[in-house]
Amino acid sequence: MNRFKMKHIFFFLILIISLASCRNKTDDNVRPLGREYYNDKVGSWVIYQVDSIVYSDFNNVTQKIDTFNYQVKELISEKFLNVSGIETNRIERYKRKDQAFSWEIINVWTSNINNSSLEKVEENIRYTKLSFPVLENKVWPGNQYNTLSPWDYTYRNVDKPLSLNAFNFDHTVTVIQKDSIDNNFIEKHFAREIYARDIGMIYKQVDTLEEQNSISKGLKYRETIIDWSK
Repeated sequence: MNRFKMKHIFFFLILIISLASCRNKTDDNVRPLGREYYNDKVGSWVIYQVDSIVYSDFNNVTQKIDTFNYQVKELISEKFLNVSGIETNRIERYKRKDQAFSWEIINVWTSNINNSSLEKVEENIRYTKLSFPVLENKVWPGNQYNTLSPWDYTYRNVDKPLSLNAFNFDHTVTVIQKDSIDNNFIEKHFAREIYARDIGMIYKQVDTLEEQNSISKGLKYRETIIDWSK
């Protein structure tokens, strides 16, 4: 083989390698960043410790406080096509007081994930939980597919490590769903969810409170991950 042919072969190989490299970069660019923050593998599950405080008032005179503590398990039990032909995840939800009790199914939710978003139907209400790509300070309408008042969801702390309940998560993202206080500081509404890579939601917080004459009315609700399928 002469030197001329060798040069042409070498140039051809370099061209193939360059094209392959460009193709891989293009694929990386179009891959929806953030889908790894939700695990929809059939058989995967997460267990949460649920703690809630309900504040009730009687004619703004007597304060009543009720606390509730239990565990909830969410299991991706199967995938199926919904009436629109869209692949859907069936989420079976179980409840128990603690490890000494058996799981009892309480309801079934569903979820859909595609290249643009994660949607989840909870108690027959559809929410847009995540919007792709996941970017710091990105805003999207979380209630766009339901009749609730509009909430603008926002990403915070994208891809940050987090220690929670004795667990260390290398990559998490926080979704601020609601954060408002009225002008006279009587009403406060705050809601957020935190997601970890390859797991899904690991923490949920909802605070809806009204306060008058030092009497509170409303709810403080927490879901904190305590175990998940490995």
